[in-house]
Amino acid sequence: EFLTKGFVHDKKTFEGASAQVEKALAQSKTDKIDDIAEIEQIVVDTVSGHLRRTYRREPAVMAVVIDS
Repeated sequence: EFLTKGFVHDKKTFEGASAQVEKALAQSKTDKIDDIAEIEQIVVDTVSGHLRRTYRREPAVMAVVIDS
């Protein structure tokens, strides 16, 4: 789920980011990364990179991982 403030939020904007986050999380599972802080950083880096490449913007990105 993506929540935005000060950045255009439409479904299309984050479709690419969602796919990239899923791929990065699958890789982190393969690499046996289970530290929540590391997983949050992977999500932040992935979403930031997508927005930077796609929109030439660098908004602040914060990830919240809830362990269930």
